[in-house]
Amino acid sequence: MRFAITSIARGSGRAKAEDVCSFVRKCKADFERFTPYVRELSKKQQTTKQSMQKIEEANYAVKLRLAEFQSSPDLLDDIAKRSITLPQRRPMDENNNGDIETD
Repeated sequence: MRFAITSIARGSGRAKAEDVCSFVRKCKADFERFTPYVRELSKKQQTTKQSMQKIEEANYAVKLRLAEFQSSPDLLDDIAKRSITLPQRRPMDENNNGDIETD
């Protein structure tokens, strides 16, 4: 899942994120038949399902934004980078209250 999300942030990796989603979907389907025979595989399958949903949602959001900014894919890449890269919080101590760094 992380690989797909970071691929989207790179801009040119949108196709790679779709490939990853397709791969995860196929893996989940292939392992589904073994679920009754392998202990705790159902838990792993549930986690895989959640990861797949997150990747699908990210891909959908990118496709939606691509439709909005069809004339400027570079603008879409910039928006994707800004939305995925969040500001870092400083650790709390006696000198600060955990505010966001503004270096």
